[in-house]
Amino acid sequence: MTCTRCGKSSRVVDTRQPDDSGGVYNGRIRKAGEVASWYTSDIVVRRRVCPEEHEWFTVELTTEDVTSMVEEGKP
Repeated sequence: MTCTRCGKSSRVVDTRQPDDSGGVYNGRIRKAGEVASWYTSDIVVRRRVCPEEHEWFTVELTTEDVTSMVEEGKP
């Protein structure tokens, strides 16, 4: 994955599920997990950094969960 700020390749420096305890970034990981945890607890949150030290979190879901979330959100 590339950094959206500088375009350089990033690396994963932390991987957790929102229910994991401990860690310096636990509050930020929990907050990132709130994006989808209302629907499923089967998510993975990853903290990524690039060589320029830009930092961000990604939330991983199964394609089945994303499809169901979209379908449920339709009027």
